[in-house]
Amino acid sequence: FVTHDQGEALTMSDRVAVFHDGAVVQQGTPDALYSRPQDPFVAGFIGENNMIEATARRVEGGLTRVELPGGVQLLATAVGAIWANAPVILAIRPEAISVADGDSPAAENTCQARVKGRIYLGDHQRLLAEIDNGPTITVKVAAATGIGAGDTVALNWAAADCLAFLAFRLTQDVLNRAWTT
Repeated sequence: FVTHDQGEALTMSDRVAVFHDGAVVQQGTPDALYSRPQDPFVAGFIGENNMIEATARRVEGGLTRVELPGGVQLLATAVGAIWANAPVILAIRPEAISVADGDSPAAENTCQARVKGRIYLGDHQRLLAEIDNGPTITVKVAAATGIGAGDTVALNWAAADCLAFLAFRLTQDVLNRAWTT
């Protein structure tokens, strides 16, 4: 069956194939496509993901130390071939990021961010947070949080939840073509 409805594909299928420019770029269970995308197109196409440009600084044991614009360094899981000083795209799901409080355990990745806005969605909120003079990302938090625009927060996430792909330009036009092909 062919569908352009992601919700339908993820909820009703045992196996899903993602096509890009007429070729299958990844196929597998809905969970595998969502949790373990094999390229940045699939990561940006399936579900919601923060897609961040960065530079790989060091690669070791399947992990890469990356540097964001603005200088923040993070640890990410390397997907495919990545080498030192290569441009990469990071993919981090909004629900994989938590806002640290005084009781939060130390995370592999912690950075400061300024909340630029929030979107209330009933059962949860989406915070738009600018990482230390770097990119703005979306963070999914509980609806009852008292965090608002202008607040500074510490964000945490695991390296396993931060995927690094060798970069290619991922544009909205590419994503739109994927829906119409």
